[in-house]
Amino acid sequence: MDKSSKSASGSIIGLNGALGAFVTISSAKAALNNALAFDRVENRMRAATNSTEEFNDKTQKAARLANRLGVDLISASRGFATLTAATRGSGVEGAVTDQLFESILKTSAALSLTADETNSVILAFGQVASKGRAAAEEIRGQIGERIPGFYTKLAGALGKTQAELTKLLDQGLLSSDEALAASA
Repeated sequence: MDKSSKSASGSIIGLNGALGAFVTISSAKAALNNALAFDRVENRMRAATNSTEEFNDKTQKAARLANRLGVDLISASRGFATLTAATRGSGVEGAVTDQLFESILKTSAALSLTADETNSVILAFGQVASKGRAAAEEIRGQIGERIPGFYTKLAGALGKTQAELTKLLDQGLLSSDEALAASA
């Protein structure tokens, strides 16, 4: 083997080694980032729940739904923790919140919403819960812009026309519990 062949062969071996090290470091970094993300989500869920039993129940529900619907587990768990915290102490705490979360994820999967779009919808429902009343900004804007037909379906679930729903929202007369329960 002449000098140029040996040099080229050595360069290729060196490049393969460097590439292997880069891939290993990148994989380790990705694994660490995922572990940190799971840790943050777990902390959020612990803060949102009242007991180890409830924490385990909510964590398992989020995992089952994410797996069944093919959505990102970290995003789904973060969203469930956010919604659980927002509805804590309300009339829709517990089973209604669980149903609402499942409805959001099913709709998100059916419409192929991105994780960011799904998180925006969850955040909007959380805002409705935190305010104690439903506002047009969240219902028409944040949720309705991402879920086509939501406004019409909400009006129907409340036994109202769209015009009646608009009036309730404009006057601040639709409670968050009513809006969230009807959305579940």
